[in-house]
Amino acid sequence: MAAEVQDRVRQFIESSGGRVISVQMGVARDDGRFKQVPVTVQANANILVTRRILHALESNEPYLFVDSLLVRAQVPPGYKPPPGFEPEMFVQFEVSGFAIPGGGT
Repeated sequence: MAAEVQDRVRQFIESSGGRVISVQMGVARDDGRFKQVPVTVQANANILVTRRILHALESNEPYLFVDSLLVRAQVPPGYKPPPGFEPEMFVQFEVSGFAIPGGGT
């Protein structure tokens, strides 16, 4: 399940126009009768691409949930981009998928 989550997240970022910096699998945790599989992702993307990535994560199967999100500007305060240009931001988030131990996803 963790490898599937990792592949899907990478696919969503790249198909939306973002650039993957890193994808790290976390330690699976028991959550009731399910196993929670977290993946931490770092990427560069502008605001429009970030919106597309988040929408893809939460509206496709397998169902993935954004547990935390950090967005950091990479331009100085007061920067005015030229018309039609959106600067990239550093985006870090943790997503989780849930699996039934010994069963399907």
